[in-house]
Amino acid sequence: MHPVARLRCLVLLLPVLLPAASLAQRTSEGAVVKSEKAPVFSIVSPEQVSYTLSRGDAVAGMTEDFPNPTRWVFEASGSRVRVAYFRSDMPGKFVSGWMEARDLSPFVVDGSCDPGGAPFAMKDGKHSWNRCFEKARDERLAALRREWEKAPAPKAP
Repeated sequence: MHPVARLRCLVLLLPVLLPAASLAQRTSEGAVVKSEKAPVFSIVSPEQVSYTLSRGDAVAGMTEDFPNPTRWVFEASGSRVRVAYFRSDMPGKFVSGWMEARDLSPFVVDGSCDPGGAPFAMKDGKHSWNRCFEKARDERLAALRREWEKAPAPKAP
């Protein structure tokens, strides 16, 4: 086969030869707080509450596996999951912590808004949820609101 023809075949077959995962957009995970008040812990095990989120607030899953880049899926440790969230007293900056999984109603986020699947957009140096995260959050929140109209919220321990 002529070298140019071989190169053309390789270019045409490249998408088939590469693993599908490397070509696909990464999805991420998020959740809506379903408890009236849900504590966020600064570290996974002790009972040190660093912040409290309210029913309807949103969080993103977060997994840090140094030196690999952060993945935006829930990392579990016991009954808790690692989350990224926004605090009302720190606009435009996300922080991380740990929450009880039972306080959350999870959803999957389409990764097409960010090549790495990050749930954030940045404008003028400030983070916010990106449109893919907001769409998934809004869909989950609408379903939860229908459930909440029928039954009271579970109480946080």
